[in-house]
Amino acid sequence: GAARRRALSEAQAAGLGEDVCDRLAIVVTEAATNALRHGRNGEILIERPANNPARIRVLALDDGPGIPDVHSALQDGFSTADDNERGIGGGLGAMRRLSDRFDIYSDSHGTTVSLELRAEAGTMDEPGRIEVDGLIVAKPGFEDAGDAFALRHEAGGTLIMLVDVLGHGPVAAREARKAVAAFNAATEASLDETRL
Repeated sequence: GAARRRALSEAQAAGLGEDVCDRLAIVVTEAATNALRHGRNGEILIERPANNPARIRVLALDDGPGIPDVHSALQDGFSTADDNERGIGGGLGAMRRLSDRFDIYSDSHGTTVSLELRAEAGTMDEPGRIEVDGLIVAKPGFEDAGDAFALRHEAGGTLIMLVDVLGHGPVAAREARKAVAAFNAATEASLDETRL
């Protein structure tokens, strides 16, 4: 319930419509239920992308035993819970259907579900473009992290940069931002010269 309320608060603050809020309430409830039933140390992260406020992203993480067969788990009626805890078995399938973008990764160390809902349901990204999501978490006790990532689409493909500055805190974060700024300012020609 807490995850659903927070997600709806973020969606409403972003001015997203009733349809998005209704779909969001269901997918967040399903994600939280799955984390409670099947995972350990579950967490739901909600983001309103600054560069596109007409979207809301949800990342559901857990440290559970994982899903042995993700393909089967996405089918309606499938459940790994025992008879006492079995739900309707439509959680992951419903999450995928109600999302405008859905991805899942699961192994023996846990499951990650990444999804996105958009103000205009069913809108698609430009074909052939790579989608990249990143999660930067500061070390406990610090507000800033020295990690960063960036991407740039070019005629010949997509460049992705990952930065891990030694150290933590505001100085490391500032250096990571400098690296991102340099990457964003670079042109294909300057990168080709650097490779030589």
